Amino acid sequence: MQSHVALHVGPQSHQRFEHRTVDEGNDRRRNESVLLSNTHDIERHFRASHDEQRISNRYEGVRKIFLRENKSEGEKRSQLNLNCYSAVQSFALSSTKTFLKKILKPVASLNYFISKKKYESNELREGVSAVVVARNESYNLPIVLESLIGFADQIICIDNGSDDNSLMKMKSFQEKFSHQVQIDVIEAPGRLLGDCRNIGLQHSKFNWHLRWDADMVFRQQIGKYNSQWLKEKIKHIHYPTAIKLARINLSGDFHHMSSLFANADEGEFFLVRRTKNLKYTEHEKFDVLGIPLFYDELKIPEVLVFHLEKLKSLDRIIYRNEYFAWRKSVITSNNTQDFESFRNEYRMKLFGISNPDSVKYRFHKKFIILNSAPIDMKLYGPYPEQIQKVINEGNERFSYKYENGKAVARLDKEDSSLENYIPTKEDLEWDIIAHLKNILSEKEQKKIGI
Repeated sequence: MQSHVALHVGPQSHQRFEHRTVDEGNDRRRNESVLLSNTHDIERHFRASHDEQRISNRYEGVRKIFLRENKSEGEKRSQLNLNCYSAVQSFALSSTKTFLKKILKPVASLNYFISKKKYESNELREGVSAVVVARNESYNLPIVLESLIGFADQIICIDNGSDDNSLMKMKSFQEKFSHQVQIDVIEAPGRLLGDCRNIGLQHSKFNWHLRWDADMVFRQQIGKYNSQWLKEKIKHIHYPTAIKLARINLSGDFHHMSSLFANADEGEFFLVRRTKNLKYTEHEKFDVLGIPLFYDELKIPEVLVFHLEKLKSLDRIIYRNEYFAWRKSVITSNNTQDFESFRNEYRMKLFGISNPDSVKYRFHKKFIILNSAPIDMKLYGPYPEQIQKVINEGNERFSYKYENGKAVARLDKEDSSLENYIPTKEDLEWDIIAHLKNILSEKEQKKIGI
């Protein structure tokens, strides 16, 4: 297969969100896992369960605000009522949008058939173009990219200004597998995530667009449901369609998950049959692909995607948490602080200290409690081939240390700073339980036994 030379796309000027890059892409809402079915009963069940979960999540969020703020009882009660009203109002608006969408879709579909030539592109061939945007994902990147071979006809790798060896691994992948699949490597440092994905769309040669995160692994051939099964299915789809791919979320290492959230969620519309003028836009901290109203929407029946959600260095996880908090404050509160100033205040607010070593020590204590639930693979079938190979060869970077049957530490083969760190008196006296009670809802506290 043809292998394109690496391209370089220069940065654009972004005054307000100069830090807003590919780091945004992996922070996604979780929803309960839903199996695909064409029956109306299952679809109704999904909508009811989904709506119930959204109400529950909003209610718990209101409770967190209520418990955390230092106000009088009357002020707290007023604030709680106000937030509950806003939650119900928001839910009602969302339900109205869903209802209107169902009514308007037949009209939009008719318009599509009448004006089909306006939407369809003769330049795209039948097949799949995968777009993978990465920034500092060198550990996960090789198995992520290799898992796409056999499903994608073209793999577009976009480096968003990594300062590790992510770009080098992209080029190594290109050199190794260019005889099997068309591979393009593009450099786009400093660009927004949505911009990077749009660059990928511009370089795509095939009519199915696979938006792939740099910490997701496809199950290729093993098991009943895999990427080869999916590829056969989409060969028979000729109408514009967006397909939601369910995923299982791994936290910390290959054998654990979040202690708070469900093992799997219904995922997102990662796979889309393209029409003209599809484009990503930035919405708060998310990049959103504008899917036209006339599109069909499908969900797959089984988990095909393994999301390596927190298989990253602790420093990187901390940075992402702080960055997202800053970004949210800028958008929702018109905060004009630069990122560094905000980060110091944020650390003081959460951990009572801004020293990086102490923050890392205290964050790690929280991380172990919130991300140490063992995963039951019997529920989801075997690991993808690439992950299983890493496990079999003993090349796992991250692992958990147990004492008396309880996880007490996450070990990182490439970072021993925590193992060598001598905690201060203040570190040892820091109350992790009080911290968790301050940031978690009552329901979440019960889940982790505090």
